[in-house]
Amino acid sequence: MFTGRMPRVGTVGNMIALRADVGGLDSRALPELLRRLRRHRHVQVGGRQWIAVLPEVGSVLLTDGAELVLDVLVERRALLPIVIDALEAELRRDGFRERLALRWSTPDAVPIPFR
Repeated sequence: MFTGRMPRVGTVGNMIALRADVGGLDSRALPELLRRLRRHRHVQVGGRQWIAVLPEVGSVLLTDGAELVLDVLVERRALLPIVIDALEAELRRDGFRERLALRWSTPDAVPIPFR
């Protein structure tokens, strides 16, 4: 359950952009997480980007780099805690709870693949 502080909300059109920066606390965490996330229905949209459909969240843009970045668009502010909870549950299942560091933000710009 989301118990952290609500990120500052920046709106883009009618949608709120939400971003999770995911860092691995051990060297195998991110490669293993990426393999697991790629098991969901997905489409490649760039060299290191794809959009995956995650349960209870919907379409999520995943960008693979030094950290994994997840971008999602949320319809209204009231849904932010629900989407954060669902993303955290997906990311932290299967023994990943203690292996990941998450930082939440609300960027002002929508990532190009979502435009």
